[in-house]
Amino acid sequence: MSNHPISKAEKLAMISKVEELRKLAKRLDDDGVAVQKAKKQWDKSFVEYVDPLIRLVPEVRELGREGAKKLLSRKYGKLPSMRTASSFLMKLTYLNLKPKKLSKYLAVVQCALEQEGLHRTTKTVLQKYGRINGCAKKAAKIRKRAKKLK
Repeated sequence: MSNHPISKAEKLAMISKVEELRKLAKRLDDDGVAVQKAKKQWDKSFVEYVDPLIRLVPEVRELGREGAKKLLSRKYGKLPSMRTASSFLMKLTYLNLKPKKLSKYLAVVQCALEQEGLHRTTKTVLQKYGRINGCAKKAAKIRKRAKKLK
């Protein structure tokens, strides 16, 4: 550290830099608040999308592959493959969903369908298993257990 006197211009430059950093820090803080609000809104939208999908899965299963395709092809034309009712519905309704996200979202649906009772909602499942990635881990365990039983 030097002992030379600091000029007025240097002081003003230093203050200006500190003020700029304070503005950037404030913006970062504000952006953090906005991100948290956006996450909450996304969570709410996700739950609002998945809950009705979960309630529709048993109806599609009851119709069977051919029945569901016959009923829906009139309205929607070429339909996605129907490996499972939940993946069929998600591919049919969420058109621009990438495969990795589809897999994770289907894990949430699978976890919810595993739950018993009327209190089976997407929100409670996400809370129980630790959001989407927790549901993906749980779904992987379910698949592994099912594979062992075969």
